[in-house]
Parts: sequence; C-alpha cells; structure tokens
Amino acid sequence: MSIVVPYADLTNEQKKIVSESTDKRLSYWIDGPPGSGKTTISLHIANMIVGQQVVTPLVLIYNNSLSGYLKSSFKELGLEDNVTIATKDKFFWNLAEQKGVKVPYTKDYLKRYSDTLEALLKTELIKTYDIAILDEIQDFQKGEWEVLKKLVTRFIVLGDFDQGIYKTNLGKADLNETCHSRMLEKIFRFSRSLAGLLAALNPLRKDLQNKVDRESDVQPVIIDTSEADVNEKIRTFINARKADGGRIAAITIGRARLKQLHDYLEQRGVEHFYTDKNQEYKDHDFAQNTPVLLTAASAKGLEFETVIAFGFEDHDKAVWSFRTYGGLMENLYVCLSRAKEYLYIIRTPNTIPEIKKLIVETPDSANATDDDDDDFF
Repeated sequence: MSIVVPYADLTNEQKKIVSESTDKRLSYWIDGPPGSGKTTISLHIANMIVGQQVVTPLVLIYNNSLSGYLKSSFKELGLEDNVTIATKDKFFWNLAEQKGVKVPYTKDYLKRYSDTLEALLKTELIKTYDIAILDEIQDFQKGEWEVLKKLVTRFIVLGDFDQGIYKTNLGKADLNETCHSRMLEKIFRFSRSLAGLLAALNPLRKDLQNKVDRESDVQPVIIDTSEADVNEKIRTFINARKADGGRIAAITIGRARLKQLHDYLEQRGVEHFYTDKNQEYKDHDFAQNTPVLLTAASAKGLEFETVIAFGFEDHDKAVWSFRTYGGLMENLYVCLSRAKEYLYIIRTPNTIPEIKKLIVETPDSANATDDDDDDFF
C-alpha cells in the first residue's frame, strides 16, 4: 500500500514550505504539532532536491523504525539509491572511527558518546554534505548539532519539542541561530476528539483541537478491562481492523510488555511484526499492513490507521523509570498521537492516573466498557 501523501494532496501551506526549502537553498527549521505533515514535507523536499540538483541528501533520524519507514517511502518515490539514511548515533560513531577519534572506555554509554562528540568538535572537519535533513530534531543533542554544522552546508530540520521523550540540551534558540523558522499550523492526521485527549496530557497544547483540519471525527475508544484480558482485547482489535487494509500498531512504553504481547499473538497464530533488536526495524517494510508492535520511542515520527495503546500500569518498570527520571508524559503523548483513524486505549485497574483521567468528549459522554465490544468496529 502507498504510504506517501502525493504532492498534489499537500496543502498550500505545505507546498510553500517545500518550494521555499528547495528553491532558496537556505537552512530551514520546520516546527509543527503531531500530524501536521513534517515528515511528509521532508520526503517531498528530498524528492525535489534530488530532481533539481546533483546531490545526495543526508537524512539523519533518531530511531531505526523511522529509518525503516523512510526507506520504504523513498523506495516508493524511486529515491532509494539517491538518499543516505542513518540513525544519528550510528552516524557519529562511524564518523569518529573514520577520523580516528578514541576516548577512554566507560560502561556508561551516554558518557562515552558525549565524550566522543566533544572529541569530534576538536577534530578538523570539512563541509562534506551539501544538505542534511534532520527529522525529530527534539531528540538530538547540542553536541551532535555543533558537529553537523561543521560538516553540512545547509539544513532542513523538522520536529516538535513537545514530543521529546528524552532530555536533551538542544533548544529552538540553537536552531534559530542557523535556520529560518517556519511553522505548520494545521493537523491533518487525527480527529478533534483525539486532539482533546492529547491536550489533556499536555496543558501547554490546549490549542490542539483548534488546529485540527479534517472533516472526519472518529472517536477514540477507551476500554476498561482486567490485566489478564488485555492481550485478548488486542488480538480482537487487530483481527477486526485488518479487514480495513490499513496499517496497525500496538504501542506501549516498555519492551517487556511488548514481548509478552508478541508471545501471546504468536501462540494464537496472529500475524504481526515484532523484534527485540532495534536495528531490525530499519529493514522492515512499513508499506505493508502487517501489524507492528512498537514502543513509544520507536513509534516517533510514524503514523498508522489504527493504534492500540496499552501497558500503562503503575507497576511497569518502564513507566516507573520515565516517571522517576522524566519523559512519562511525552511517552504517553507520542503513543496516542500516532493514530490516523482508530485509537483504542486499554486501561486496567492498575493503570496510571494520567490515563485513568482521560475522557473522550462525545455527545453522550459515554466511554466503552468490557461488555461493549460490538460497538468498537
């Protein structure tokens, strides 16, 4: 199935940014809420740049799953041999190896990575790339940005700092020093009802519902059930939605919970894609409609016709970790904002209060219960 929105279907606002970014040959920082078309715009910018100029854009992203999605998208556009795609960590590790940069070994990955970036900043680097497209910029570090400025002539930078799952020291002010800023105002991915749920998770984004520009208003569905029945609920929703032909994702915060769901679905012969090796996501064909199991971190930048959000129990180790060290609300925000049409939120008696308090605003203000399965499809 096609996963790239045709250029003809872009809004005038989006087309203007694509045209400006390719014709003026300046650096641009494109901000916008989830579902505003940032990644779609990056695809069309790359397509036009390759068509007009003899360059091979460097595309850097945060995670392997977005790498896989972009590979599928570039293949659809016929650009798979004209674009260099890499996850940012791998890119900088490879660069350090090429430049002979070595730092004292430590088991602390983040410390070793930070030391490597500092060493690269002290290394003589030359402009190697005419243009770099950086998606999900909110998950880049300032050290990475400073190294890239020594390597790249101009940038197309896209992101939304409200969706940053991990703490970084890169901010909008750093981007504005190098890039011309542009803002996408409208949301096309999801409904006003879903935007209302997201606004409840992020008090700073109370305006989300006013940004939605689509006629369809499919209501998110909240299911309250027991923990023992969660996997069976997910199996039921997957089987029901597969008939639509759209892409499906089951998204949670922790890897352990994904593995439990994978085992359950595999034992019952339910086709799906799951891996405990992040690098395997970059080779997955996201144009297929095989249901995918993802963490919120791996789902960043992606969208699916159906999203099943689950695993928000207060005893979950990943939930505890993000609550303790930061990033919980951002994870929840990403989980729910990946849905284009259907969103199922599964709650249990042990679900955290941030999800427990969510209410779908419908004319009759009625949420689903365990006995209402016939109304879900």
